Amino acid sequence: MDLKFLEHTEYIMDAWERSVTANPNALLLTDERHPRGMSRRRIDELSGKVYGWLRAKQIGREDFVLICLPRGATALISILGVWKAGAAFTLVEDNYPPERIAYIRKDCNCKEVIDINSWSDILRTDAVPGYEKTDLHDAAFAIYTSGTTGNPKGVLHEYGSIKLIQTASNDRRTGKPRLLESDRLSLITPLNFNASIRRFINTLYDSCHLFVVPYGIIKNPVKLKQYLQDNRISVLLASPSLLRLTGEPGPLIRQIQISSEPANGYYIDGPELVNTYAMSECGFPLTEFIIDRKYDECPVGKPNIEQIVIHILDDEGNDAPDGESGEIAFEDPFFREYINLPEQTQKALAGGIYHTGDIGRMLPDGNLVLMGRSNDMIKINGNRIEPAEIEAVGKKVLGIEWCAARGFEEQTHAFVCLYYTADISIDEMTVRSAMEQYLPYYMIPSYFIKVDEIPVLPNGKMNRRALPKPEAKSERAEFEAPHTETERIICSAFENALSLDNIGIRDNFYHLGGDSLGSMRVLSAANLPGLLPSDIFEGCTPERIAALYESRKMEKQPVDAVRCEEEERKKAHPLTPNQISIFDYCIFSARTIMWNLPRLYRFDAGIDTDRLCNAVNKAFANRTALYTVFEFNEECSLVQRIAPDKKPHVSVEKITEDEFKQLSENLMRPFKMIGEPLVHAAIYQTEKSVYLFWEIHHIMTDGTGMQLLNEDIVRAWNGEELPLDTYYAYLHVEEELRESKRYEEDRKYHEDLYGGQDWCINLIPDTGNRPAGRTLIPLKQVISLEDIAIFEKKSHLSRNLLFTAIALLGIAVIEKKDHVMADWIFHDRTDEIKKNAFGCLFRYITIGLELKKDMTVGEFFRALSDRSNAMLAHSSYEWSIKQDNVFEHDTMIVCYETSDIMSTKDIGSIGGNRLEVISHAPINSRSLAFQIFETPDGIVPYLMFNQALYSEEKVRRTCDIFSGLLDFLMSSKENQSIGDYIK
Repeated sequence: MDLKFLEHTEYIMDAWERSVTANPNALLLTDERHPRGMSRRRIDELSGKVYGWLRAKQIGREDFVLICLPRGATALISILGVWKAGAAFTLVEDNYPPERIAYIRKDCNCKEVIDINSWSDILRTDAVPGYEKTDLHDAAFAIYTSGTTGNPKGVLHEYGSIKLIQTASNDRRTGKPRLLESDRLSLITPLNFNASIRRFINTLYDSCHLFVVPYGIIKNPVKLKQYLQDNRISVLLASPSLLRLTGEPGPLIRQIQISSEPANGYYIDGPELVNTYAMSECGFPLTEFIIDRKYDECPVGKPNIEQIVIHILDDEGNDAPDGESGEIAFEDPFFREYINLPEQTQKALAGGIYHTGDIGRMLPDGNLVLMGRSNDMIKINGNRIEPAEIEAVGKKVLGIEWCAARGFEEQTHAFVCLYYTADISIDEMTVRSAMEQYLPYYMIPSYFIKVDEIPVLPNGKMNRRALPKPEAKSERAEFEAPHTETERIICSAFENALSLDNIGIRDNFYHLGGDSLGSMRVLSAANLPGLLPSDIFEGCTPERIAALYESRKMEKQPVDAVRCEEEERKKAHPLTPNQISIFDYCIFSARTIMWNLPRLYRFDAGIDTDRLCNAVNKAFANRTALYTVFEFNEECSLVQRIAPDKKPHVSVEKITEDEFKQLSENLMRPFKMIGEPLVHAAIYQTEKSVYLFWEIHHIMTDGTGMQLLNEDIVRAWNGEELPLDTYYAYLHVEEELRESKRYEEDRKYHEDLYGGQDWCINLIPDTGNRPAGRTLIPLKQVISLEDIAIFEKKSHLSRNLLFTAIALLGIAVIEKKDHVMADWIFHDRTDEIKKNAFGCLFRYITIGLELKKDMTVGEFFRALSDRSNAMLAHSSYEWSIKQDNVFEHDTMIVCYETSDIMSTKDIGSIGGNRLEVISHAPINSRSLAFQIFETPDGIVPYLMFNQALYSEEKVRRTCDIFSGLLDFLMSSKENQSIGDYIK
């Protein structure tokens, strides 16, 4: 093939640099952790850090890097960084079975791994500009698919494939890009799929905005449809099965690109429907067809690239006569090989062309129609699967010598059956769970069928096609009619989703041929608020699914804290929105102690150290957050669970007083965020004193929580019973709240009130040249409790809102903005469960106001009070958490901490004196926070700056203005204009 036509397609890094230069602030990537999106400039900087990290390790052309990160922007940014280094990558989402990841890492001979731990190192690396230029035939990426050897096989692509992908993505009729810079694309497929890499390449070239859809949303058709509408998605890539589940996509979708399975019988009015044909080995969309009506056999069209010639081969490998069916083959210039599989590579590329194994025929108009497979490969929901890989795992899990896998496709779904001859008893749920340790979810069999003998062909080989198709009706339980309305709805949903009649409450979803897409159809047909995909897979029958659903509904009644806590400790729970926000800061500011909450107490040398150790250990054991760990589940979502084996335990370490003085300046240290409890603790005994130290990550506690721990230590010291910790009950209540009607109403309230307005949320950074760190500067005044009480009586405004008022006016004065916004911290210990929960419970209450220069102080205070009350009434939804982007800018916070939260009298009652904790470890910070400490001696306001963002001049001016505003508001009259100060 003459490849000169590729000279017209720009090199991907040149296209990317042009895109960044043209509009650096335009958003390019949005995911679950960055709901406000990431700009081209920030993506370029972070990928430059990846490039710098790889270059320091001498990674370059023909070197492989394994990317093992959660689903989201960081994985895609890592791809860009690898390509800047001129290297190659293979990617696995970190929910993949560990054995599969280990095999892939060894098979591709990767030189480095980018995972959640190395990402922290990458963020500390200086970004390197530019890139290493590659040749068309340098290794670029490998996609691991199901393999015939029982292990996944790596499909190795060269850099020329990137150019082919972009060239083939142009409109075949016009030659122009099919995507527009204004397009908003959804990414639904797993990141290690060819379709996802292709989508990302298109995004880099065409500068559109890519949305990585979370798995939790993908698996729920109702939520997916809402997501597409909420994010104004204009271009969708999906399989026909998924499109049928979601129904009409809405008026904003202008184009649907269809892939992965036949589009037979699919058509909707409105958007352009582009049916494509691709596979892992070619990377690019080989053909495309514009669907203009329903087709019984929908064509996949003609080649997107005119230089590509498609052959239809007969059984002898020759071109078949016109109109005859045969194997599809074509020249594939940049598919190099199956990694470490020379015989398979030679077979696939026989005669210098790639043999797809797909059967097709050409219509008289030149359009290609697919007709099936020529070999044993299975296709499930668009995923190509080699039976041998399922069979290898089946034999391992079941402990048998022979089994065989066969796939079946029906009108609405596809599924895998595993056959065996051994005389064994199988618990299907247990077997599936075991197989999930080795295989992706879509390769898990729906049926396990015992056969008396292995069917064979005349040549002695197994006759796979003679393995019997399971009959759903033979797998049916004795019919039992539904007893409740919920059971009736779920039975009807089964019938609708699986095209069966007379489903009873004992019929098993798996036995009826259910799979992941089937569960989505059940959710869509049932339309029960709060019904989850996991309910389908865990319950299996309408009876048990209804019971799971109803039990959750019952728990929405007043919660029995003791029972709820006991049950919820058995489960993994998602992080709260606030925890996710803090986690993002920690990933962005890796290896810092920004969020560490330390305590250090000194006791007399004569204290009973054994008694102190026992008290501390008993208190720590009582608070489950202290032995909770974060991990990524099978859906790549960050979850938390109790790890009893990691319960913190302190013992006395004897050192000298001089040694402790040296140690005391380095007590605080960064936390490992994944897989370990987020607490450090120790007791040191010197010749002069005993020191108790602990630090807990803010993601697991707050000021009130620290006081609860203090009280537990004192109670344990005194031999008193400790109160039940209700952290996991709190998590459960919060999860229910986020699924509730109230949450959706609160979200809509915030969006209607604040959406569509350009709010100034903080001081605008004016430097990027200072070293990172935190600067805490007190204002000029210390306010007496008597003066603040007089102010509250005069203004009818709380002391907390006084400082919120200063923050809003300060932003307005300094940045000369009318629409200003800030958060105040609500400690939210409003019921018995929350009062006894050791955790990070505070909420952000977002206050946005339009400040008019003719507004009086009285009007301003009333508007502020009314807005604050309204926001408290709708506080289940936190606006700023959904809007903030730690990679760009964050909202100013106002944090008022009272003496009861800051109190140390409890530890003092057993002889402990609190000391300041000194640290020389790096400390990053939010952009700007306004912190106010109330003590019995008065109220001390501080401004906390991230010194990397603000010049010394801006810091000084801000402190002066905030101090001036405090004086102004404390002394102003109600009818005085705020414009007097703003001027």
